[in-house]
Amino acid sequence: MNGCQWHLINLNMSYNNLYQQDKNVWEQNPNKLLKLIWQKVKPGVFLDLGSGQGRDALFMTRQGFKVIAVDSSEVVIKQIQKIIKQNNLKNIQAIRADVLDFKIEENKYDIINGNNVLQFLPKDKALALIKDIQQKIKPDGFIILSSFTTDDPSYQLSPEKRFASYFKPQEMLKLFHDFKIIYYLEDIILDKGHTCLLYTSPSPRDLSTSRMPSSA
Repeated sequence: MNGCQWHLINLNMSYNNLYQQDKNVWEQNPNKLLKLIWQKVKPGVFLDLGSGQGRDALFMTRQGFKVIAVDSSEVVIKQIQKIIKQNNLKNIQAIRADVLDFKIEENKYDIINGNNVLQFLPKDKALALIKDIQQKIKPDGFIILSSFTTDDPSYQLSPEKRFASYFKPQEMLKLFHDFKIIYYLEDIILDKGHTCLLYTSPSPRDLSTSRMPSSA
């Protein structure tokens, strides 16, 4: 944090504009939760909800997974499709769609990834999406989620300047009480996608679960 000059940030910024300004907003490496679990699963089907520029989706493609990347940004979908064409990738689809409109097929996905997407949805919609993911993931499949808690500094901003939804501390754990929790963290983390913006990952920022009952 040393040397950072804090500015009032419009958290409802246009992500099309953001992605056009920087080719690698979130860096190229996959999120650390994905690194923890992908080797636990035989190459299968990976769903990336809110894929952004495709760092997780493209990583999983290289690991032999069939990948479906979903994002509402026309810019990032075109960026991913360009990479697919340039590298002649056969096992990945990039679909422009709102994550709430995308139909998740039951028992199709071995891993469903929702890294930093829930905070952009109204709380009731975010909870509905979580429930849908829980119901649709394959038995013994894995769910990766991250978002923001009410401990995040942005929660103190006026409603029009903060994210659409936040989770209370430990709330996500309760939502996944009947799942086996592989990894869970609530912390203050530097958001590399926005200069000097810190966030406390909500009960997600590092929530990886398996559909196996917690007693397993």
